[in-house]
Amino acid sequence: MKMKLVLVSAVVFVALSSPAAAAEKKDPHTLAASLASEIIAPRFAALDKAFGAQAEVWDKDCTQTDSLKSAFQAAYDAWAQAEFFKSGPLAQQTRAERIDYWPDPRNFIDKGVKAVLSVPSAADITAEKIAGESVAVQGLPALERLLYAGEAGEAKAAGEKECAAGRAIARNLATVAAALDREWNDGEAVRLKSAAQDETKARETAVAVLTDLATGIRVIEDKKIPPLFGAKGNPPNPRAAKVWRSQRSERDIAQNLAALIDAYQALAAFAPESAHSVVEKLQDASTALADTQDANRTIAVLAAINNAKYYAVDVVPTEIGVSLGFNSLDGD
Repeated sequence: MKMKLVLVSAVVFVALSSPAAAAEKKDPHTLAASLASEIIAPRFAALDKAFGAQAEVWDKDCTQTDSLKSAFQAAYDAWAQAEFFKSGPLAQQTRAERIDYWPDPRNFIDKGVKAVLSVPSAADITAEKIAGESVAVQGLPALERLLYAGEAGEAKAAGEKECAAGRAIARNLATVAAALDREWNDGEAVRLKSAAQDETKARETAVAVLTDLATGIRVIEDKKIPPLFGAKGNPPNPRAAKVWRSQRSERDIAQNLAALIDAYQALAAFAPESAHSVVEKLQDASTALADTQDANRTIAVLAAINNAKYYAVDVVPTEIGVSLGFNSLDGD
């Protein structure tokens, strides 16, 4: 079932919390600006740094596969911490898809990488040309195809064209991340602070942020967990999991959970009771995910994520005084 991220215009708003309750919490009008400065913008700054470092490794020596793989893992960690904050700059210019085209049921990534490598000369493969190609070959999944082979995570041999492609893709990613960092820290964060002065805009931006976070939990539950643990009577299928080639499918989820935990901890200033419940359930999921020896691990992970989703979708917005609305998170 394909997740649809519906625009804020589909959201239904309700009244803010009562004056008595608001006195005990931070002003919900400042919610989006607060999370932007504390949680979101710093993650895009970290993304810029990690993607830039990855490009430098490719530029330096593309035959050092251990260094390339280490830089790739660090870059993907940074992305996994930022990928759910889709309101604002990340939603523009298909940036999320350019960074991380997934899922890929028609195998566009493999086909696209082969097409890139089919050019007559390595000199024909540049960052500028990659930026004009399909989103399927612009980002991290394409780099994964160049770096990893098989199920054991072993590195692929790097020929001249592979090196050129890796350098071009890594440099393209660095350019995208630099723009995101600049726009978040110099533009979006400032805009959200200004929006706090207008009640309607404050509601809209708060709901956009809350929807991003709740949708993040839904993506983990609906898209990332089933291939690893099975769902609805279907057995696990690890080769359908995200980033399985680089053996970081569970690491990806762990990084997602860490970012969501930080965000809901920050939200506790606005929704002390329910945000704490989300944090508690996400921490339970993180703990269960890490305990690979637990015979009940699958049940524990699924239950914790499902409980976190309930609080994030139904309870946190109510405590803050807004409603995400059914369509904001409905998928198919």
